[in-house]
Amino acid sequence: MAISTIGDWYVGSNMRPPNAPLWVASALGVFLLWFVNVFVFFVIFGGIPWLVLDRLGLRSWWIAPSTGFVVLFSLIIWMSWHSGADYSSHGSHITIVHGRLTEDGRAEAWRNSLIAGLFGAGFGWLLWRIAYRRVLPSDHISEAL
Repeated sequence: MAISTIGDWYVGSNMRPPNAPLWVASALGVFLLWFVNVFVFFVIFGGIPWLVLDRLGLRSWWIAPSTGFVVLFSLIIWMSWHSGADYSSHGSHITIVHGRLTEDGRAEAWRNSLIAGLFGAGFGWLLWRIAYRRVLPSDHISEAL
């Protein structure tokens, strides 16, 4: 029984764990696997570009959002074009036939990539605000009080 079958247990399949402690352990295992994947994703696609840009001295307010947009947009469009699926549909629209995107599939890929890029830009701006916030020296803080 694979850890990834926890989604089947929610919908009442016959693959349900035999007792509650096993179910909790399986759920924690799935969460841990997800957490590791997300952490690796952010290190590779967020940390490496930030480190390179920081070392190059590119710390302007517009660099982080534009990098976040480009990185996430590129990643989602690449994943859409190279999904590996032979056939896929979304509602009444067929998006992939024989491993190739249809017109609806391309439109959906561009739309999803633009939305993801906007989230990447927002996330990049938020990280820029956190990483490069201006901290007042301690003598200015005492004068302000």
